[in-house]
Amino acid sequence: MKEQDGTATMRPKIINDWMRLDRTKRLIACCVKRTGIDKVRYTLREGTPEDFMGIYIHEVMYSQFMQWLDEDYALDVSFMLKRHREEYNRRLQQTIRTMADEEARLNDIIQGYDQEVDAHDPDQDCQDESDYSDQDGW
Repeated sequence: MKEQDGTATMRPKIINDWMRLDRTKRLIACCVKRTGIDKVRYTLREGTPEDFMGIYIHEVMYSQFMQWLDEDYALDVSFMLKRHREEYNRRLQQTIRTMADEEARLNDIIQGYDQEVDAHDPDQDCQDESDYSDQDGW
């Protein structure tokens, strides 16, 4: 479609256009398989109050539809996912550092224990038999 000045105009996007896309059909098949729900699209017509008539899609499909419908929304989702990944990676790195610190601390404890064991004279643990001879009539 063209305006009188020659610039292109886009016709409004409607859900039926999105539903006809091959990508959407594959997405629906995937959604059905993963959710176990055999129908992810609902059309409410006759017998439905006018305010509620229309096409409804499963909630897990909503974001995909909105990204097709609105480029700003698609970018917002991308930025949210980017922030989420960055926060996850930050927390993961912190956890790894904490675990490394704990491992080093435990290795120090083990090394100190090993040094004590190596330096220990087992003969010192044995008392002379005469030390026990006077106890309780022995």
